[in-house]
Amino acid sequence: MLLCRVSLAYNDKMENHYSKYVVILDSNALRDQQWIKETLFNDIDSMLNERLADVEFRVTGMVQKEWLHNYSKKAREFHSNARRFISSLREMGFNHDEPKKSDEVEIEKTGIGVLKKHKIFEIEIPYERIDWKELVERAAKHELPFQPDSDKGMKDAIHALTVSDYVSRSRRNRRVVLVSYDKKLREHFAEMFADKDIDIYPTLGEFASQLRLKSQELEGDLQAKARAAFSTGDDSVLEQFDVYQKIIDHYQAKYPDGDAFRNHALTLEASKLKSSTLIPNDKQWQPLDNSFTIGHTTFIKRRGTRLYWRTRIVFKQAYALSTYNDFDGMVLNNPTAIIHTVLYDIDWAARASASRDIIAKRFNELVESDEYIEAEPFAGIDHRTGTTYLSREKPPVPNGTYSQTLYRALTQINEQSQQFNKVINENPELKRSIELAKEISAQMKKVTDPLSSEDKS
Repeated sequence: MLLCRVSLAYNDKMENHYSKYVVILDSNALRDQQWIKETLFNDIDSMLNERLADVEFRVTGMVQKEWLHNYSKKAREFHSNARRFISSLREMGFNHDEPKKSDEVEIEKTGIGVLKKHKIFEIEIPYERIDWKELVERAAKHELPFQPDSDKGMKDAIHALTVSDYVSRSRRNRRVVLVSYDKKLREHFAEMFADKDIDIYPTLGEFASQLRLKSQELEGDLQAKARAAFSTGDDSVLEQFDVYQKIIDHYQAKYPDGDAFRNHALTLEASKLKSSTLIPNDKQWQPLDNSFTIGHTTFIKRRGTRLYWRTRIVFKQAYALSTYNDFDGMVLNNPTAIIHTVLYDIDWAARASASRDIIAKRFNELVESDEYIEAEPFAGIDHRTGTTYLSREKPPVPNGTYSQTLYRALTQINEQSQQFNKVINENPELKRSIELAKEISAQMKKVTDPLSSEDKS
């Protein structure tokens, strides 16, 4: 039975010295904002080029199917945008051929080629060996990897069962490494593989970091201690060198106001826009709140007694498309907010004491790594406090059938509203007519309000 009881605690140690590994990636390790994980592919290429170890990469059939579905969705969107832009250029007199429309089979074939190019191969789903009855039981009882308050988690369950089958049947002399950003899934793997010598990491970067430490004979718990040295305590790198303020200063120097961000957003390459069709060409971009998320810390190199580390921080800055001051104190789910995400790498160094503590920390450099922009239709904009759900707790997505239907309907209305605003903004005469109608309405309100008060008295 595949759903056997097994468990392994996530740890940073590689007690046995293996030189051959098979790394199995979860969908969230393969996915980014465009479903074309350039960062992951770069990490894989870098690891192979560094020759840290003999590493093979695998994805389960479930993960590959999910990735191909979203890859296809994004490819169709890009094709549609390209045809629209080419059509506009031809209307302007430019002689451009429309791009060939790819069918589903061709797109899938191309997507599989992208994975194989980066040495990522499929582990087929063992349909005939999965205990579907017990899987249904776990879903009904909301047991891992299913969500505790719902039956969501079928994809994770099939992914986990495929991994379990692969591990139990594999006779290859390669240590298995599982990579997943999902904490719950890591816990489920921990439960599944207690009696197996398997490593679990939240990111591929942390696995590569551990390989580098191993090559310098610096294993043990240095990886965990470095994570803590960066973010925990008053003497941490984060506090000692005021890293958050350095990020804000860097960001504000590059985008000093809403207009600077707007001009940047409108010229950004399409691959950096998560939902480009939802971002209207609006001139009023008001900066609101922001947030910081600390990512993984990786070991880079050793020079003498000094160890060099890199920590990723995800910075998000929210912008509103307009102030809507008429709705005083109201939390607006419409209009859409724009979220600008910038990835920063913090390079820092330290020494390891005789007891392997991280000491003598030093800040080296802050580097902007990557960025992308997305539209958030339910950001909870509150102009009274200048905040969104980046800095306030976001209410849970509705669970009931009626609530879900309403939620989807509101999302669709919001998208259509943004498209309508885009048409208005691109048509000066229409925009002026609407503004004139608003002015007339305001003047009429001034006249009718006193009359209304007299009627009430």
